[in-house]
Amino acid sequence: MTLEPVIRDSLECLRVVEGRLEILIAQAIGPRIVGFRLLDGPQLFASLPGLGIERSGAAPYRFHGGHRLWAAPEVPATTYAPDDRPVAVASDARGISVLAPVDAAGLEKSMHLTLRGSAVIVDHTIVNAADDTITLAPWAITQFAVGGTAIIPLGSRLVDEFQAERSLVAWPYTSWSDPLITIGDEQVLIEAVRRDPLKLGTALRREWLGYRLENNLFVKRAAYPPTTPLVDLGATGQCYCNDEFLELETVGPLAALRHGETITHREVWEIFEVPSHTPLPRVAQDLGLDHRSPLLDVVA
Repeated sequence: MTLEPVIRDSLECLRVVEGRLEILIAQAIGPRIVGFRLLDGPQLFASLPGLGIERSGAAPYRFHGGHRLWAAPEVPATTYAPDDRPVAVASDARGISVLAPVDAAGLEKSMHLTLRGSAVIVDHTIVNAADDTITLAPWAITQFAVGGTAIIPLGSRLVDEFQAERSLVAWPYTSWSDPLITIGDEQVLIEAVRRDPLKLGTALRREWLGYRLENNLFVKRAAYPPTTPLVDLGATGQCYCNDEFLELETVGPLAALRHGETITHREVWEIFEVPSHTPLPRVAQDLGLDHRSPLLDVVA
């Protein structure tokens, strides 16, 4: 693994190269991962230096692009607390850690990256540094460059014909008749070429989401928590899309954190090279994406 300082979109970053993977970790803001690609492939993460959320009486939240850590449910005072201050980035034999200062909502957020061959384990941790108890779920969000196709798997690996096993949740601004949404028996495809925003989610029992851009398929995995309180009608896997970016999101379980208590949510990332003309459902089958990744459970 090699590390070097670089600048992306005027942000000081740490460039990490392991094998064919390149990761850009922001040092001036965060915790943020602002770049992710194969060395000979396209940059998958969106670059959004001027885009943000404005709300009355509060500092704006800047997207910047790439991967971020939010707190669900989406409550502006907590979720949109800015993360524009420098972070502490450290590397050791276990990987790379990124620690942000406590934000305006009283939350201390961090990420830890562990590189395992062609995969990256990303552990997202939130500590309640406030005096009061805060109920939240860790919410890991990745913003991608538009022009590709997202795949949301539906249902479960194990099917009981007597029990409901597929769910699809829509946000108010989503139209079921949107021609860029294709709903199949086992997956939903969303074309990231649009003007009007949409958002869909599902109970992510198959534990992965994907986004294909050109001939690269990004896959993120997250364990499904079947017995704990969940936000957004149980949609632990979500996809938001507008004309500037597409997001793949995973959400952990809700927890009431007292002062000093911690919650961690893990994702596992991989990039696969696939022909751009191959149907995505076939790609998922060929790659065996429904086989559970052991990296969801290893001690990083």
